[in-house]
Amino acid sequence: MSAAALELVERRNLAFCHYPLSADEEETIDAVLGTDANCDVVVTPNHHVDADGVLHGFRVAYPPHTAEVVLPVSREMFFGHTIVEAGTSSAALHADVMRLAGDPARSVALMRELLAEIDAAAKGHEAGLQCMPRNVQAFDAARPSAALNAEGRATDSAPWQPELPVRLGVYHAFVRGFSKDVREHKLFIGVTGGCTLAAESYYNLLLDLGRDTDVEEVADAEVRMPSLCTEVHVLLSLCTD
Repeated sequence: MSAAALELVERRNLAFCHYPLSADEEETIDAVLGTDANCDVVVTPNHHVDADGVLHGFRVAYPPHTAEVVLPVSREMFFGHTIVEAGTSSAALHADVMRLAGDPARSVALMRELLAEIDAAAKGHEAGLQCMPRNVQAFDAARPSAALNAEGRATDSAPWQPELPVRLGVYHAFVRGFSKDVREHKLFIGVTGGCTLAAESYYNLLLDLGRDTDVEEVADAEVRMPSLCTEVHVLLSLCTD
């Protein structure tokens, strides 16, 4: 192994990697490490390459003043996962589980109807960066020392509708509850996704900035690039609330 290849391996932390990296993951991580000689990558347990060829499940750290680097961000970097418990029963037979399992075709049809309703309502009303609060950077008159108005962060500038999730499912588990001697039926609704238009707008913004900014300016945007910080806050709120 060459000295350069050995250096890349040393800067790649696989301590939390539960299964080996694929060839595509190896090449992508090496490409990320090649953007700067002082960065390092930690691979997380959920690492994978999605259908679009984008690597997920890693953390890359750069020194603060690293400049002329195109940050390895993706269009889905602000997407999240939500799991909500929908029903619990300690009975031998759970009525909802039996209903869903007894007619899976109807369950799928109902979910498709729901997705169609979400898609129709979102057309032309997607959340974009134009929805972000305009007074986020306003000073609070009652507290002149406060740089941000927290109440302003909760007021959207325009109405919007949630977009289609990337993934939606209903899951059943038969697990032990708080009483360890009793198993319970539990139903969960799992959703993966976010605000696609807003997330892609931020992604394009970072691409436009490209090599004209350094890592610290993006990470410490609240002080050095207030508008960019506002967009980050809005994306986190829209995609995780």
